Amino acid sequence: MSNHTNLFPNFTDETSQLFLNFNDIVDNLFTKFPKAEFYVAGIGAITNILHLIVISQKAMMMSSTNVILIGIVIHDLMLMLSILSPFVNRPRIGGCDPPPSLIRVHLELLSYAISDSSRRTSSWLGVSLAFVRFAVLKNARKLRPTNLGKLRFGWIIVFIMSFISILFAAAYRFRFKLIQFETWHPPPSCEFSENFTRPEYGYLQRAIFYDYHELLLKLSFLIDGILAKFVPCFILILLGFLLVKELKHAQGSRKMMRSKKESASKNRTTKIVICMTVSYLVAEFPLGLIMILQFVLAETPGFLLVLSKMQLLFNLINTCNATIHCFICFSLSVHYRNTVKRMLYCYKKRVAVVQAFSVQP
Repeated sequence: MSNHTNLFPNFTDETSQLFLNFNDIVDNLFTKFPKAEFYVAGIGAITNILHLIVISQKAMMMSSTNVILIGIVIHDLMLMLSILSPFVNRPRIGGCDPPPSLIRVHLELLSYAISDSSRRTSSWLGVSLAFVRFAVLKNARKLRPTNLGKLRFGWIIVFIMSFISILFAAAYRFRFKLIQFETWHPPPSCEFSENFTRPEYGYLQRAIFYDYHELLLKLSFLIDGILAKFVPCFILILLGFLLVKELKHAQGSRKMMRSKKESASKNRTTKIVICMTVSYLVAEFPLGLIMILQFVLAETPGFLLVLSKMQLLFNLINTCNATIHCFICFSLSVHYRNTVKRMLYCYKKRVAVVQAFSVQP
């Protein structure tokens, strides 16, 4: 039986070869750029640390919107660190480096669960950000009091979204079990003792996920795809339209307001939320589609192979999205830029004082 038949049992050889060719293209991409996501995550870790320093300043803590932005930054930073951590002191395959220890494999699997959780939480916090901004604008336009803009409400949202996502991450971790699949013997050219060996550990999905025609595996793909990707995307599309509508209302009534400066500031905040909404849609919608396809095509191993490679590609796009949030805030928010200027001014002033003190006789 050919490899085509094993991977795509219900398709012709021509169709099977087409899918395998696509899989080879994605494979070649990651072969030529094996550390693409590593470099993006490295840049993202730096930008998110700087972003967190700015956004957590007292001058920025004005509403629940800013608190939700802090939650997004924290989870984006956790995503970057979870991507970077498996690369630290990673053994070279085929060389003289012994295979990873059992603890390291546990930690790598934990980092994948944290990555999965952080992506999901960041996405839902993006939805929360758009919803809170829309609700605050709508209530302000209709002169109705609301508590949605208070800092405490923002922290409650961040806590709830993080807690729910941790439960999903625990379920993700439960899918896999660690096994010893081989014993490593060093090549003769390596300087090890004569009978030196090390166990090689890996992980695979638990057998229960393949029972009853992969029922649990399909359900995990379906639930994660719908709740973590598709539902947030559709809500973001709806809230995006509603935010644009509210922005037009705000611009139309701007001439009637006494404080045009305050109105312009609110409009810029709304534009930041709209831009972040669009960025989440671009990053999350393809991943949601892939997960739904994994549910539909779970019984065809070849499709799961191809879709897993596509997921790696779109995860890279998702990581890029988590890197650019600080640039969106910096380019659209005057208050954000002023906070950066004040921080730099205070830093230069402290340096000048230290230098002046050090040159005194």
